[in-house]
Amino acid sequence: MILRTLLVLLALLILSQWTNCFIGLPAVIYVPVPLPESGGIGHTFEVFVILIFATVLLIYCDSNFEEFCYRFESQACKGFLDAQIDCRNEGSTIYAPSTCSYLFFKGLAASQGGACQNFWVGAQTTARGVPFQTVLGGTIPNNAPFWGPGEPSGVDGFGDVEKCATMSKAHNYFMNDDLCIYPHGFICQRFN
Repeated sequence: MILRTLLVLLALLILSQWTNCFIGLPAVIYVPVPLPESGGIGHTFEVFVILIFATVLLIYCDSNFEEFCYRFESQACKGFLDAQIDCRNEGSTIYAPSTCSYLFFKGLAASQGGACQNFWVGAQTTARGVPFQTVLGGTIPNNAPFWGPGEPSGVDGFGDVEKCATMSKAHNYFMNDDLCIYPHGFICQRFN
């Protein structure tokens, strides 16, 4: 039964709307699945399928989990502003983390490799110690669980204020603050 369900989900992925979304290994996809009513209350969950090599894991999230498609640019490393412009030119925004699970899933997908080892996220600060604001209007607290150990540090080794944020390979794709001019990969997100 489980194998048949997984095959159906994979067929839906391949043959339907998912063709416009980023799909690679590893990848995260979602499929809304209505569950049977229990005690008069029906629930809808989204099933997240993480494909890591040949392993398939199912993770269930509430139906209010945001629905975005993502494009990972790991070959053309760019500064933060140029990455934002690239995303806008295709009708999307640069990826803005909204939950720790999103950041974790995107880190898994980002670890696919390429010329760029780190990925910009859509979050900036105005000064050292000030919380990072996302391009979608949210705030990212200046502590765990989003940030890697000792981050955000606020300054680089030369005393320059780091006002942009990356998902850093050195921090297992948890966030790191960085100078906005450094070239990194980036992730574009758009509503599905």
